[in-house]
Amino acid sequence: MAVKPDLVWVSLPLFYLRTMRLSIVFLCLFYSILANSQELVQYFDSSNAPISEAPITALQVSPDGAIWVGTDYGLYELNQEVWASYLSNNSELADDYIKALLWQDGLWIGTLAGGLQKFQEDTWQSYNPQNSDLPSYFVSCLASTDDAIWVGTTSGAARLKNGSWFVLDQLGEGWQLNTIKSVAAEKPHKLWFGTLNSGLVRWENGAFTMFQNVNSSLPDNSIVSISIDTANNKWLATPSAGLVKYDEASFYQLDETNSGISSISSSQVLVDHLGRKIYATIDQGIFIYQEGQSLQIDMETAGLPSQSISAIAMHDSILWAGSTDGILMQISLSSSLLSNRVPEPKPRIQFWPNPAKDYLRFTLPDTAENCKLYDSSGNLLERYALPADELQQISTAHLAGGVYYLQIGSHCFRFLK
Repeated sequence: MAVKPDLVWVSLPLFYLRTMRLSIVFLCLFYSILANSQELVQYFDSSNAPISEAPITALQVSPDGAIWVGTDYGLYELNQEVWASYLSNNSELADDYIKALLWQDGLWIGTLAGGLQKFQEDTWQSYNPQNSDLPSYFVSCLASTDDAIWVGTTSGAARLKNGSWFVLDQLGEGWQLNTIKSVAAEKPHKLWFGTLNSGLVRWENGAFTMFQNVNSSLPDNSIVSISIDTANNKWLATPSAGLVKYDEASFYQLDETNSGISSISSSQVLVDHLGRKIYATIDQGIFIYQEGQSLQIDMETAGLPSQSISAIAMHDSILWAGSTDGILMQISLSSSLLSNRVPEPKPRIQFWPNPAKDYLRFTLPDTAENCKLYDSSGNLLERYALPADELQQISTAHLAGGVYYLQIGSHCFRFLK
């Protein structure tokens, strides 16, 4: 049996773990934690573990409970207090810049310039544009179905199934599926791709649908992470609009007013086994959201050594978090952690279709509203007095093609003709 490179045996007391119990306090402006809840936070960095100081870019927990840590300088494994490091100069790792990790019958590794690799039982297998149909050396994200690996790259997506490749790079009508930042599999033939500046793409049974802020209510065309819950709601992490929920009817942006989530600078979202949405941010630590409840975990509330979170992974009740400054955090969660009640975000007004060729329909609450229609230059075109009916409709057949804005009370919506 091959010996793991740079194997370091460490007994727990030598880690000098800075362990802190969460303060059980009542912060009336933000949340409350049940008085019997005590959460343990441990962290590892270059001062107490053999890992680099480079940003942590990806995390993955293997079935045996080991945590795999991808960084901008190598791959690291922590398994029952034993660390191992894998670098391009001490192993067959193709590139030290790790961009994605996935466990599927072994560890799959996406790199910046070395393509895709699989590491299993000390054996490495490599895929790149020279020896396979992988469309790019830059692998940015990974996902799996029962029998296939989906790979997101800077030149489209690819599926590896039973040794054969299938490449998705053309959306039709001249559109190309370029820089993919995230991928999630809802079904074997229904995939969701988050792109850099090109919106959200659904691939279902061979057909593409693209969602952007010009043809939908998607608030940000860049989507860095996608996670799907048991009701098939899509949870999107975006760099400038924060956390967004999509139920295949409407996009809902979660913010401080409707969820208590105050950060819009997100890096990743995942849905855990309890249905909680774990939302990592670059500037305010981690938010946990479930059924109208939210909690912020940061330096103040949990003693996190860093709240610039770049990657997260969940295993049972343990949340692993990695930071942009190279710190790996182990956070023990319990179901009692969440006790703040905030309303589930529901849009007050919904409107469709968009583009609106002949008419625009929308819903109203039980009260009447004033409605104004503006063109893209801000010129007032029409005023409407709307009755307190739930379903409304205005004609758009007489409008020229272009961008329009409909103001309903204090709400403003953009649509196309």
